[in-house]
Amino acid sequence: MTIDDCDSCIIGTDGVRYVYCYDKLVAHFQKKFGDYIEAVEWVEFNIIGAYYGKETPIVIKLFKNN
Repeated sequence: MTIDDCDSCIIGTDGVRYVYCYDKLVAHFQKKFGDYIEAVEWVEFNIIGAYYGKETPIVIKLFKNN
């Protein structure tokens, strides 16, 4: 299962599910909605908070070590 129009946010797979980058998803929806907070809320509720069965996409937050 993929998230519609978010292929550029895919960073891998676990063999069954696609893995998405949280920051890329927020940036994608910020462009769509024009507002950062609205984009964060949309990603949190509609993607992270949703369950579509065993093929539900994985969303991860990447951190950089300095």
